[in-house]
Amino acid sequence: MKNCFVICLFVCALFCVSQVKAQQQQRYDNFCVLRAVNVSQTQLQHLQVNHNVDIWRVTNTEVDFMVHSSLRSDYQQNGFTSITLIENVQSVIDEQNAARSSVKNLNGAADWNSEYHTFESIVEETKRLAADHQSLVTYYPDVGTSIEGRSIVAVSLHGGPGITADGNAVPQIVILAGQHAREWIAPAATMYVLQQLVEGYGRDTTVTKILNAVNITIVPIMNPDGYDYSWTNSRLWRKNRRKNVGSSYYGVDLNRNWDSQWCKTGASKSPSSDTYCGTGPFSEPETKAMSDLITSIGTLSSINRNGDGNSTAVKLVLDMHAYSQLILRPYGYTKTPPPNNALLTKLGADMASLIRQTHRKVYENIAAIDLYPTTGSADDWSYDNGVPLVYTYELRDTGSYGFLLPASQIVATGQEVWAALQYLFYYVATNY
Repeated sequence: MKNCFVICLFVCALFCVSQVKAQQQQRYDNFCVLRAVNVSQTQLQHLQVNHNVDIWRVTNTEVDFMVHSSLRSDYQQNGFTSITLIENVQSVIDEQNAARSSVKNLNGAADWNSEYHTFESIVEETKRLAADHQSLVTYYPDVGTSIEGRSIVAVSLHGGPGITADGNAVPQIVILAGQHAREWIAPAATMYVLQQLVEGYGRDTTVTKILNAVNITIVPIMNPDGYDYSWTNSRLWRKNRRKNVGSSYYGVDLNRNWDSQWCKTGASKSPSSDTYCGTGPFSEPETKAMSDLITSIGTLSSINRNGDGNSTAVKLVLDMHAYSQLILRPYGYTKTPPPNNALLTKLGADMASLIRQTHRKVYENIAAIDLYPTTGSADDWSYDNGVPLVYTYELRDTGSYGFLLPASQIVATGQEVWAALQYLFYYVATNY
């Protein structure tokens, strides 16, 4: 009974503070991140429901989770076999904040990719890239509005004519990042890819051929409220910032809110959960805006040179996340493989190989359901709505830092992702 009381106290300290918008940055002193191995389904449910800890990563056999260090022994006594990944979460955050301050003292000489950036800074960089490359980049200041009223911005890149010789729209590619607020490396790596596309056009033969043949739309942060909150209030915030009616808990998990097998498995109907699916499919303005964006792009008349039978102009959707170093393909809700699974698997394997050749990092190429079941995700919705190539990237690392990946790894992460995506873009440009 005493242990239960202590657990309840620490759970309240962690989650009640994190759910209410505070005036000061939430601290994580003496919280550690553990990896439980050989986890049974019963133990996973124990973590998710009974203890309500902050789960960072789940696989078929492992769970990374954050908990107060005073409770570490309780898990060992309850049959969990675990290792410590991060001894003190706040110490890591403090070290990274100090590193960010030192970068700012370099009199502006540091590369833009040497640090993480606020939502406002990312918006300004997208504006700058568009202004400096007006013949290539179109800036969209408002492709949607968040629950707190922030504009969701996007850029579109295309160097050639808007239609093919057949009178059809050029193939369309859509990249989404920042659905989950705390995954800072996802927008950072996406911005790196954007920069490579912009700077490579007219200079690099492959990039030029890609952008003359396809149109690429990039949304660097589709959850601006949550991302901003992770900077100002709670570094490990995941969801958007909806005030849930009838509850003291804030936020909906945007990647459980899409209209694809909504909330059937791998999602929660409890507002207190980090996988809360919302009150219905597309209940959140952020997901509704992104689905409308993909749909509007997809209604353009499109040629299908490879005969895949898909009528949408959108040929590729990428959803950028962290962490685990994975390339995930549909589906997340069934083990039945999609019709073009062989192609998706081959392209995924090729991308994983290119990533490994860049910095020797190993990305696993698997179906999403082989990681864990999910419903209401952007990737499955996109595939269900006719997009033939759909991938979710889980970027660095595999747990040493988790969501707190140091800014010193932004460029390397961007480089390995760029190597893979340049190949994938070229495939779309030459096959659709």
